[in-house]
Amino acid sequence: MRSRPSIPFIALITLGLFVLTTLLIPATPRAAGLTDSDPHRSYLPLVLHTLSADEALVLAARRQVIALVNVERVASGCAAASENSILMHATQAWSTSLAATQTITHTSAYPGDWYAEHGWHAPILGENIGLGNRNEVVHHWMSSPAHRAALLACDAGPAYRYEIGVGFDSYGWILAISAE
Repeated sequence: MRSRPSIPFIALITLGLFVLTTLLIPATPRAAGLTDSDPHRSYLPLVLHTLSADEALVLAARRQVIALVNVERVASGCAAASENSILMHATQAWSTSLAATQTITHTSAYPGDWYAEHGWHAPILGENIGLGNRNEVVHHWMSSPAHRAALLACDAGPAYRYEIGVGFDSYGWILAISAE
């Protein structure tokens, strides 16, 4: 005999769908890379996808890396970077690509503009790749002068909003910071 889902399970699924839709649909056309002068506006389609337990854990870990990065940014006098769903998608896609090709390289080695091809059209201020768990990777980035500089990229100025995306796959972590 099949049992009915419990109320907490239904509430969790409903909350998960709400969070997922807020990540997939940008709050403003600008967040989708559009400006008021764009003659054609397009909106991301609403795709309902229930995260598996593994996907939910990876997403939570990616967000924990963002939180740890922002602790370091604020402690160093930089503005915290906001999670951006487009950058999250692009960094995750790059991480997945690296795992599929069994390589570790920055997007600068890609023949094209990886971020633009994945919907992000603002300049990338810094990109880091790292190995280890979420605590170790941020520590390693902060211990390396070049990675630290990318992580603490905040010289665009106070008029800019800093955006961040983090991806994770078997070949490690990808972090990208941009300013709009």
